[in-house]
Amino acid sequence: MSAPHPLSPITPETSYREDFQFLRGQVERKPFLIYIVAALLLTGQFYLASLRWLGSRIPEQIPQSLSWCGLIVLFYLILPAFLIKFVFREKLRDYGLAWNGLHKHGWPYLILLSVMVPVIVLASFNPHFKSYYPFFSYASASIGGFLLWELAYGMHFIAVEFFFRGFLLFGPAQRLGPYAILISAVPYCMVHFSKPAGEAIGAIFAGLALGYLSWKNRSIWGGALLHWGVAITMDLASSLQKLHG
Repeated sequence: MSAPHPLSPITPETSYREDFQFLRGQVERKPFLIYIVAALLLTGQFYLASLRWLGSRIPEQIPQSLSWCGLIVLFYLILPAFLIKFVFREKLRDYGLAWNGLHKHGWPYLILLSVMVPVIVLASFNPHFKSYYPFFSYASASIGGFLLWELAYGMHFIAVEFFFRGFLLFGPAQRLGPYAILISAVPYCMVHFSKPAGEAIGAIFAGLALGYLSWKNRSIWGGALLHWGVAITMDLASSLQKLHG
């Protein structure tokens, strides 16, 4: 006989009170909080970053691209880490902030980077690519500006990896197992909707691949370094094209 469906006690004949009592007994506190908080953080970061009044309150010395990185770090890293540390009372290293066996299993990341580099170099000849990257306009103006932006961008990628391949992966994984990889890839794809369709579609497969590698290594650092390496290559290629174009 097949196992009963998990929601089989909920039927058109049961009362809403009975349904609620059943769900309350089935839903675990931590995965529930993680998904609710994640939805609030994603929504808050998106709308806060898009508010016009926020831009008017940022000092002129801080470009919008840098303030955007700051918001990402706040919403994707600091606030989830606060929840893990002070509400769940768990170690951050258990959510991917550990190197673990990355030195043994870092080669898939190197392969992915080596595949991306020639693609980026070819794309850098596209006028749209040159006008789009780097996000921080001063990065192409001086070495200091470039280094400042890449440092901020690197922190942004650590936050992104921690949120999608740490917070949304290792927390629910205790209940959902490897299905957490699939679930974490969904919002990761959705945050790319404002970008070209190819990049959004690619984010689906990137989310699955990076989720698997984070799961295998119990670490987000490989994905963060890969993201950062790709971003530096893109910004460097674009800046060189502008310099010699």
